[in-house]
Amino acid sequence: MAYPSIISQPAARNIEPVLGALTPLIDITPTPQHILELASYPYEHIRHYAVRWPDVEFSGTARDKDEIAGIETNDLPSNVAAPQQLDVAVQQDWDALKGNVKAPVDGVIMLNLVHCTPEGVPEHVFRNLSPKTDEGRRLLRKGGWVAAYGAYLNDDGSYRSEGDEKFDHSYIKAMDPSLGLRTPVSISQMAEKWGFREEVREDMPKGNLWIVWRAVE
Repeated sequence: MAYPSIISQPAARNIEPVLGALTPLIDITPTPQHILELASYPYEHIRHYAVRWPDVEFSGTARDKDEIAGIETNDLPSNVAAPQQLDVAVQQDWDALKGNVKAPVDGVIMLNLVHCTPEGVPEHVFRNLSPKTDEGRRLLRKGGWVAAYGAYLNDDGSYRSEGDEKFDHSYIKAMDPSLGLRTPVSISQMAEKWGFREEVREDMPKGNLWIVWRAVE
């Protein structure tokens, strides 16, 4: 499935709120811990995670070889692995990822990803992490979590703000008509189908949301 990448905002703009939201997830998980971030390019956020939690291992992904080539890996913190290729819409990439990262991981982070991708992509993500399948259990440990940050619609399909409406039409949908903001409930319904329960929904700066789903099967 071909669609443009939605690159995460610069770390300086959202990293502190994201770190704050991650803290209760990471600090209550027994060590050792291994966290996977999807769509990590350009690897700014994952570096901040590593500094905040030096005893936690972090793995990241980039969509294709061009993104991987654009990531500086010479000075990565010792607890950050080199990026693995993963286009979340490509099953071959998921299959390769399961053999290339130390798994199962304790949690998965997604910034600016499932809330605006084409139809079918969010479900593809949760299916590959599902506690209902052998493959999913191989990648995400029992009781693990999936956390997502980004802009969303309200559950009734309305925009949360005029800024979000402008962002959706002039930026996201302008890149490709298959893209567009989604409702949180639509994502949670897909997640529930594959064994996840929405556990946290928290307002973040600039009208964004932080949502956490727990693998409960």
